[in-house]
Amino acid sequence: PVATTANTVISAAVDQPRADTIHLNVEGYKVVGTRLANELREHAYGVAIDASARLLSAQIVGNGRRIDLTYDRPVVAGFEGLFRVFEGGSPVTVSSVTASGNVLSLGLQARVTPGITTVSYGYSKDPAALWVRDAAGTAVLCFKDFPAN
Repeated sequence: PVATTANTVISAAVDQPRADTIHLNVEGYKVVGTRLANELREHAYGVAIDASARLLSAQIVGNGRRIDLTYDRPVVAGFEGLFRVFEGGSPVTVSSVTASGNVLSLGLQARVTPGITTVSYGYSKDPAALWVRDAAGTAVLCFKDFPAN
C-alpha cells in the first residue's frame, strides 16, 4: 500500500553529491529541484511526465526465499546492502538483487512468511552507492517497513 497526501510530492535525493555529511552541494540541489518540479508538474498539473518510478507491491514468491518488488516502470538493480528484510522482527539477509523490467527481485538467505515480513530500502549515506534507479537514471525513493505478502 502506498500512502498519499493531497498536494504533496516527494523525490529521491540519496544519489546526489553532498557539501558535507548532511547538505547537498549546489549541483545536487539543482538536480533535486528539477526532480521536484517534474513531480509537481505530473501530480498537481496532470502533465504526463512519469517523473519517477513508484513501488507498487512486495510479493513473496517461490519457496519464500525471494521477494519481488514491483514498480510502475522498469528499474535497474542496486546493491543488496541497501535493503533490510525482517520477518516478525528478526533480520533476514538479502543475498542478491536483480532486475527484470519493472520487477526488482531480492534473493534471501532464509525463507520468509507472508504477513509478518517487511522490506526497507535506503541504508547508506553514500551518494555514490549503487542505488536502484529507473530507466531514466533517477534514484527510486527509499522506504521503510513495506509489507511483503
